[in-house]
Amino acid sequence: RQLRAMDLTTDAIAMCDQDGRYTYANQAFVQLHGLDRQDQILGQPWHYNYDERERGRFTTHVMPVLFNTTHWRDEVTMKRADGEYLVQEVTINLLPTGETICVARDIRDRRQAEEERDELQQQVYQAQKMEAVGRLAGGIAHDFNNILSSILGYATLLEQDLPPNNDHHHFAESIRLSGERAASLVSQILAFSRTQENNDERLINLGDTVSEVSRMLQATLPKTIALTHHTASDLPLVLASATRLNQVVMNLCVNAADAMVEQTGCIDIQLTPCSGPVTDATLGKATAPYQTLDTDPNTGRSRLVASAWRQDMAVRADDMTAVKIEGSDTGQGIDPDI
Repeated sequence: RQLRAMDLTTDAIAMCDQDGRYTYANQAFVQLHGLDRQDQILGQPWHYNYDERERGRFTTHVMPVLFNTTHWRDEVTMKRADGEYLVQEVTINLLPTGETICVARDIRDRRQAEEERDELQQQVYQAQKMEAVGRLAGGIAHDFNNILSSILGYATLLEQDLPPNNDHHHFAESIRLSGERAASLVSQILAFSRTQENNDERLINLGDTVSEVSRMLQATLPKTIALTHHTASDLPLVLASATRLNQVVMNLCVNAADAMVEQTGCIDIQLTPCSGPVTDATLGKATAPYQTLDTDPNTGRSRLVASAWRQDMAVRADDMTAVKIEGSDTGQGIDPDI
């Protein structure tokens, strides 16, 4: 009855004699080793499916502990009959008769769950770091914005006090315009540093959004990387969050720059309208993958072209228009799974 009970358990159980050969193995133990029948393992030495490394570890570390404490437990890697290497949790007990009883468990699912948990934990850490960086940038931008307010105020008063034909009027105007450009950059930094979800969806022109991001990236990208954008004249408005679209375009361009060899190349963003019913075929999803590798006919260099869209961002007009964002770069590209 005891042997019958061990045969029905889901844990892999086996026994070895004083010579270390298997004298018993339940069905779970046989299946764990990739075998079909119990007689395929009976009489085999305990180390028949372990490599030299595991055998050496058993000889130098496991056996002394087992003889001193009659108990040992750890993770062991074995080679199944089908050639697959399997990590298992093994518990060995030494009986007074000199025989050993072994209980093994397949921990692949547990290992996978632990890896997924660690990956999620790393993502949480990364998100927390990015949140901290965003708060720091937001605080600095807020203080800098206060300084800019004073500069813009005094520059405006000076510009108003000076007559237009005065040479210093042009200097005051230049100070004001530069301050306004700096204030625009500070506003974008403050927008990126927000940690709360913004329900700021409105009708916007994607051309203006791309232009703003391009001006901001020109100051951050290496001078060896050229950034261009082309917007169709008949581009329709879309219902979307300008802040989120800024982040999308910014991330695409930064990733493209990181993928360039020696930080040299060209990034091009094109905005084109898609007329007719807003379907996968209209936007190109049915005829091309999310990312395609082709050759630039003008330069002969390889380029990665990525198309992205959200149908719920399209303006639901009678002609069902939408906007397609297509970015290309001369870098090595980013894996489609990322």
